[in-house]
Amino acid sequence: MTWETVYERSLGDLLKAERTRREAIQADRQALVELLTRLADQQDGKRLEDARHQNPGAPQHWTAQEWAAFFDRPQQQAHIAGWGHDETPKMAQPEQADRRPETEDGQQTEAQSPVVGPPSPVSFTTFSPPVVPYKFKGLLSQHGLTDLRWRRGSMLLFLMATRGTNAHLELDAVIAQREGLSYRSNSTKKPLENLAAAGLVIAETLRMESGDFRTALKLARLTDAGRELCQALDWPVIESDWERLLRLHQGLEQPKHTLAVLYFALLARVRGWTTEIVPDVAGKTAPDVLVVKGDQRLYVEVELGSRGDEKQTAKWQHLADLQDGVAICAPNVNVRERLVKDCQLAKIGGLATDLATLVAKKYHEAQNEPLWFKEWK
Repeated sequence: MTWETVYERSLGDLLKAERTRREAIQADRQALVELLTRLADQQDGKRLEDARHQNPGAPQHWTAQEWAAFFDRPQQQAHIAGWGHDETPKMAQPEQADRRPETEDGQQTEAQSPVVGPPSPVSFTTFSPPVVPYKFKGLLSQHGLTDLRWRRGSMLLFLMATRGTNAHLELDAVIAQREGLSYRSNSTKKPLENLAAAGLVIAETLRMESGDFRTALKLARLTDAGRELCQALDWPVIESDWERLLRLHQGLEQPKHTLAVLYFALLARVRGWTTEIVPDVAGKTAPDVLVVKGDQRLYVEVELGSRGDEKQTAKWQHLADLQDGVAICAPNVNVRERLVKDCQLAKIGGLATDLATLVAKKYHEAQNEPLWFKEWK
């Protein structure tokens, strides 16, 4: 055996030992994070879920200081590792924005804040794949939904059922964070295909083009069979944003507008806003989206065209009547600026943004980015 051979073997052994050590450290860290997560869920599961809604990196990538902040303040509704505070221009808060809706007999009801969905009896933080109901075992097995595929597939079903999440981008990001995977790992691509092949979900990619801006969004929603499976697993099934648009806003007849509304809501959520699609507005035609962050509460119209006619001006005036100004999302900067000019001519102030500018920032890096890019009086 030559000296070079001995050296190469020794170097190989050292590298192998170092790799083993790193893997052991990573495994220990993951086990500690899971332990801390279970303890945090037991202490204040609601606040932990709120933190995860605000930041997909929580709690998997919390620092020691962020863990300490959570456990030191168990009863405070603080934003732990939140999305941060963007420098968003604030529209004057209207009296009507906080007005309580009235019932048919004129009595005021309790004001409601928009929520993604009702609280789930099963925490996603401590989620584990459920036992497959006997009725569905053959179907799932036939379409490859076993072992890891079922683990990820059941996570997809859970999020679609209990949170009403539709965008694959958002589903993949939440599950990747839960599984300790890198962003856009595509760990849910095959399970979603399996679920669609099994007839449990409808998966569809919507596309739109406006000027030189093109975009697409892959969406998924439960079928009747998918809802039946989720109910058999004792998961509450809520109406998703996509389903609400289909039911209330001609979602099938206007696929481009549907895409734009869902994409805007998605991009608002990742920036720390709570969203509600086609919100209920007492005695008024519902706007496309309601977004809420802190003391800001804005009804938003997602507008793909730039007609500048009387009908559109009436729409802007209706929106302004709700909140003392408009909030508009356009497809790109050019359309955004034309819509702003129309509002200025009508002497209506407000805020505006556009999808092209919003998506220019990568999804997983957008948490500290502003939602609005134009304000006028």
